[in-house]
Amino acid sequence: MIKKLIFVLLFFVLLAGVSGALRAMDVEKKEPAANQEELSQDKAKNSLMKLVSAYEKKNERRFMNLISEKFYPFAYAEFQYRIKEDFRQLNNIDIALFIDKVVPDSQYTAIQTHWMFNYLPKDQANILRREGRTVFTFAKEEDGLKLIDTKGDTLFGFTP
Repeated sequence: MIKKLIFVLLFFVLLAGVSGALRAMDVEKKEPAANQEELSQDKAKNSLMKLVSAYEKKNERRFMNLISEKFYPFAYAEFQYRIKEDFRQLNNIDIALFIDKVVPDSQYTAIQTHWMFNYLPKDQANILRREGRTVFTFAKEEDGLKLIDTKGDTLFGFTP
């Protein structure tokens, strides 16, 4: 009888230990997923800041390399034309961009922003300022995150 009681007690102790170990393993599995989400958010933020930097420097090639060929609301070629027009008509481009919220999912990452855009139009002496709110959506593509959509105020490609 005592042997059975000891056996039952050992069984429960062993079961509790295994259960605790499994719970610990489950927690360890969840942490990398959270880290992956943070990594995805950081990559999207980094892509957005690269986009702003390339725009400010009027680096069309670098800027367009961060745009998906499936870009919406314009066709890629039309958007590229608009960017060329911005670069032709604007000088002293300075953008202060503030990230309000980042919303990742399995394929896309949306970044809600507000911004202030200072620029000097060609053949003018006064710096102008625009302000707005835009949601930038990045898609995971083979060669990295690319801007696929914007909603809200137009930051890039706004000149007529």
